[in-house]
Amino acid sequence: LYPTWQQLEEQNNPLTVGEKSLIKFLDDHLPKDPNWKPEPGLKNLKDYKGWLIFAQPFLNGTRPDIIIFNPQVGLVIYEVKDWKLDNYEWRKGEGLFVNDGRGSYPVKSPIDQVEHYKEKLIGQLVSNIGEAIDRNKKNFGLIKTGLYFHKSRTDICRDKLGTKIKDFKYFPFFGDDSLTKSHLKE
Repeated sequence: LYPTWQQLEEQNNPLTVGEKSLIKFLDDHLPKDPNWKPEPGLKNLKDYKGWLIFAQPFLNGTRPDIIIFNPQVGLVIYEVKDWKLDNYEWRKGEGLFVNDGRGSYPVKSPIDQVEHYKEKLIGQLVSNIGEAIDRNKKNFGLIKTGLYFHKSRTDICRDKLGTKIKDFKYFPFFGDDSLTKSHLKE
């Protein structure tokens, strides 16, 4: 986990409850890579299991909530929302709106937000990935994006905000009820 739990507690930009929950779940349950063997001299990787979890990494002006990476599997960029979904609605042709005590106003789609992080990573930060994708479109699957709604069940967040997603198998879109070991592969 980067930064460490202690560093995360001390930082100026504290994690939300949802971010902490998802990071803890991933930290506790991502499986150990059976092919990984420690290399001599790399003592700082004594707890490495084949997965790296980055909490609020700084990526050239953007800060995705969570990125998980395994060199044998790929990477997933997660956007975490601690939203009360009763206050949100898609309006056809207009976008996503929130309704609160101040009225109703548009907000950025979390789907667009997490896809922006992916495009930025592919296009600007790791150009080799972009070139590999250009050569073979199957490589596009090496980087996935996902959304976690901490204050909602998976079926509710999918029904309420997931209408733009064609296949949840390729775009993890889930609520707090999915933070179980049996749902980890999804």
